[in-house]
Amino acid sequence: TPLICLHHSGGNVVQFRVLADRLGPDQPVYAFTARGLDGRAEPVDSIQEMARNYLAELRHALPNGPYRLVGDCFGGCVAHEMTLQLESSGHKVEQLVVIDGALPWGDSRAVTKLDKARRTIRNEGLVGLARGVIRLARRRSGMILGASFGGEDGRIRTNSQRVREASLTAFGKFQPGKVEAPLLLVRANQDQRVSDGRYWHKDWQGHASTIDTVFVDADHISILQEPAAVQQVADALGGDRDY
Repeated sequence: TPLICLHHSGGNVVQFRVLADRLGPDQPVYAFTARGLDGRAEPVDSIQEMARNYLAELRHALPNGPYRLVGDCFGGCVAHEMTLQLESSGHKVEQLVVIDGALPWGDSRAVTKLDKARRTIRNEGLVGLARGVIRLARRRSGMILGASFGGEDGRIRTNSQRVREASLTAFGKFQPGKVEAPLLLVRANQDQRVSDGRYWHKDWQGHASTIDTVFVDADHISILQEPAAVQQVADALGGDRDY
């Protein structure tokens, strides 16, 4: 069954390349990059719209299911929505896989700048707010300098940042439904605790018919980068190569 991979908030899918190798030569792998990453179109700030766009493309390449959808971080929400839309149109999704991703909850749904500032002050105090302002200013200045003086690399960074901001807006607005496909949650076993002490993987309860969780010896960044961690992910997905 083809594996359909969905990008993280930055919009790129190069992180799936090593995983595709580990899954073996008989496993077809497709991946969607985000609209706007090439700088030719505006980024999409709605997960439902992203899902519709990707499914329209998917039906051109693979008109008939079943499918297996894999989302990296933010891509887990996109894969979940694609699964919901596929099921509503009568298609079968064999498996939904979320790699170290969460659903929005509580403060994650704050989408206005004032809401975000209030959330930061509540969770991290004025010092945290100041740090956030500094980080934002650095990102903005990097985008401007990159677009003006950075050549092709600068344009890529600028486009990716725009996609990321649109993705975060989309994440904050997302209202997940419930899918019938079984959900496999592949979690990094490091740095899982969020600001209020909850664990992200609990947020998927009630949004799939069944949920299985596999923990990988990695953190959020290295789960698709560190060779040993990638092999664990491949094993969870049924990879057949021995490294």
